[in-house]
Amino acid sequence: MIPWPCRTMGFEKSVIMRSTQGRMIMAPALAITGADRYDRMDKVRLAVDRETREHARL
Repeated sequence: MIPWPCRTMGFEKSVIMRSTQGRMIMAPALAITGADRYDRMDKVRLAVDRETREHARL
């Protein structure tokens, strides 16, 4: 299942995510700026891209 490893990779990038019914849900801090939001989305993209590449090897 792809979401679980993706969640773990997100943790490695300091982004808290959870897997729910095949979806990835990000849990931002209570106070977040626009710049923080973009930084976190970049980290999420890296985690998803990495897992997609690894999953394609199977």
